[in-house]
Amino acid sequence: MNQPFAFDEEGRTYINESEILKGQMIVSAAGISLPEDFATKAQEKADLLERRLSRLEQALGLEPICAR
Repeated sequence: MNQPFAFDEEGRTYINESEILKGQMIVSAAGISLPEDFATKAQEKADLLERRLSRLEQALGLEPICAR
C-alpha cells in the first residue's frame, strides 16, 4: 500500500514524492500548473510576513508569538 506521508529520521512528516508526482499529473492533465518558482516565492512571502509580525510585536511591547 502506498502511503502519502513519510517521516524522516527526526520524526518530521512530509509528503511522499510519488504522491506529489501523481498529483502533478492529474493537475497537468487539466491544463493547470504552478510556476516553477512558486515554492521560492511562497517562502519569501512567509519570511517577509514573519519579519513584519516580529516588528509589530516589538513595537507593541508584546512577547514573541513563536519562539525561534
